[in-house]
Formats: sequence, C-alpha cells, structure tokens
Amino acid sequence: MLAWQGMRATFLPKVWEQVSGAQEFLRRLKQKAGWPADFWAADLEVWRYETEIVGPVRAAESGRPTAA
Repeated sequence: MLAWQGMRATFLPKVWEQVSGAQEFLRRLKQKAGWPADFWAADLEVWRYETEIVGPVRAAESGRPTAA
C-alpha cells in the first residue's frame, strides 16, 4: 500500500502474478493512486501486508460425516 497526504492505493497480493516485477508493481500502484510513474516524496508511506484466502470447509475435509 502507498499512502501520501491522505491519498492511498493498494493492490491485493494476487496482483503480483500479473506484473513482471517490483518496479512494474510500484508503477501500476502509483498510477492507481493518480500519481505519475516516477512520483516519490520523502513522506510517502509504503506498507506491506499479507492476505489469507478463506473459503467454506466441505464436510469431507472437516472430518464430519456427510448427509446421505
């Protein structure tokens, strides 16, 4: 996530699969925020986070018996 003067832009980590590397990722993130590709500021905040994919547990995977 990039943040600067109350403006922010973030991508889910899944977007990494769609770009060629870190520089391209930052360029696209800056574009999403409405900043030029070469934008940088001394007070620009850069945050990194992880996500976890959560979905329903099927009965067979949970160890519970299935209804017949």
